[in-house]
Amino acid sequence: MFAHYFQDGLGKVRDDSVKLQARSGRATPIGRLVPITSALVRLYRTWKSRDRDRSELARMSDRELRDISMTRCDAICEVNKPFWKP
Repeated sequence: MFAHYFQDGLGKVRDDSVKLQARSGRATPIGRLVPITSALVRLYRTWKSRDRDRSELARMSDRELRDISMTRCDAICEVNKPFWKP
């Protein structure tokens, strides 16, 4: 019924409809889904990174492990962890 556009003191048109919607306290279904989706994507990327790093660690030679200050036993313990464990 009323336009959501108002002029401020400088003659600029501003949109107060966003402020009115935010005050209502209701989030849109898409608004609730975005944080969940982005958190799941971050979690997936973290797990893939751990899996890739541990696979690379398993392929390293003893000399390469010494370069990063790890023993073969340390590497085996790290490689045998499931991907979801840090």
